[in-house]
Amino acid sequence: REVVPVSLAFSGASGSALVVSGPNAGGKSVTLSTVGLCAVFLRHGLLPPVKPDSQVPWYDHIFTLMGDPENVDRAMSTFTGQLARLREAFERGPGRTLVLLDEVATGTEPHRGEALAVAILRELVESGAECIVATHYQALKRLPEEDGRFTNARVGVDPKTGMPNYRLEAGAAGESNPFEAARAVGFPERVLAVARSLVDERQRKLDEAIRETERLKAELLREKAETLAAKTRLTEERRWYEKELARLRGEADRLVYEARKDVLEKMKRLEAELDRIAKEARAEAARKTVSDRRRLVRDRKAEVQGAMDREAELVEGVPADPLPQSALVPGARVFVFPLRTEGTVVEVAPDGKRVTIQVGALKMAAKVSDLRMPRGNAPQAEAKKAPGASAPAGGTGAAVGDPGDRPFVRSERNTVDCRGMRVDEAIAAVDKKLDEAFLNGEPTVLIIHGMGTSALRKAIRAYLETSRYARSFRPGQVGEGGEGVTVVTL
Repeated sequence: REVVPVSLAFSGASGSALVVSGPNAGGKSVTLSTVGLCAVFLRHGLLPPVKPDSQVPWYDHIFTLMGDPENVDRAMSTFTGQLARLREAFERGPGRTLVLLDEVATGTEPHRGEALAVAILRELVESGAECIVATHYQALKRLPEEDGRFTNARVGVDPKTGMPNYRLEAGAAGESNPFEAARAVGFPERVLAVARSLVDERQRKLDEAIRETERLKAELLREKAETLAAKTRLTEERRWYEKELARLRGEADRLVYEARKDVLEKMKRLEAELDRIAKEARAEAARKTVSDRRRLVRDRKAEVQGAMDREAELVEGVPADPLPQSALVPGARVFVFPLRTEGTVVEVAPDGKRVTIQVGALKMAAKVSDLRMPRGNAPQAEAKKAPGASAPAGGTGAAVGDPGDRPFVRSERNTVDCRGMRVDEAIAAVDKKLDEAFLNGEPTVLIIHGMGTSALRKAIRAYLETSRYARSFRPGQVGEGGEGVTVVTL
């Protein structure tokens, strides 16, 4: 038959007891014998037959009550022999003590024997002994419910066959089930039927409840194993999805980078085309030729703008400004393109090609080619002057050296009057005038919008903030119209 090792976890605290219960021939006595032999091996300097990580304490005294202590010569019955042996345990000397009791207080009237067994076990625990007792007494099985110094354990039973599986299970009491043991040895079925009919109804219900508990526990253990397997499978699937997500993010970053490069190249080609057409248009003397060239520019702008709009979603929110070398100083804020987030420069390599970046609590090395200007931090030279912003003392609000610094000379070629127009009409008129002035080489345009409720002025200046024609703009100076006009430097 298969040999099943005993796995026992007993606190071993001074003044404690482990109550082992379960069916006959289920392994209770073998468990007690195994524990006792391991303790005796240790006292004689022999290696106990246990796993390397096991712990076996040293006992000064070992008392056992196992087998039948009946002694005919000394006129002792089984019951009196047990009591004599127990008296030796009560009279032991000082030191750590292990007491092993197999079916204590048997061989007498069961009800009183059960009461005596409870009293004996309580006395041994009170005296500081560490006890392991194998029993069928219900009163001993209930001790752990009343006293924390007592612990239950049972020898297991196969829920399908009802036969012992010889495995020790901690934390629960076992059912004795003598009828199954009698059937296993071939006892007559008619005798067992009579015995069952004599069992008290309450006891029978208790036994049935214990069996149902065993069945439910086995089912829970099976479900636990299935749940653990499912959890392991889900963990593996999650790791796979995380790797796949990281791969897809890397691919998306690559596509965004390539799309951005393509958009920038198209913008450069468009600007070059616009410059070429503008130069040709200025060389043309006839008004009709200029008009035709203007329509051609608008058509090309619409074509490229449509392509840019289709690809804008790929690069939306990603800073496009390259990081100048002068910005590579410790403490500078930069945008780290591969991570799609901002960080702070900690250290710059001597060759100027790599830097150390602090991103939150993380420090990392990065290539300078992977860095961009952070959001909202465009180079100073490209920023447009906000409407109504204060200018340096004696200035006009435009950049120093701009044509807007010089006195404005008004003419039909550089002036557009939007008074009385709706906002959409005024924006269209301003866009047309800026286009004509740009093609004609005018450096400055004057927009007349009047004072009014300031709604038209605000709408025109908001448009100028996004116009590619306007390098800067400012309110009119004294003699030019003040806040009733806006002067645009192309």
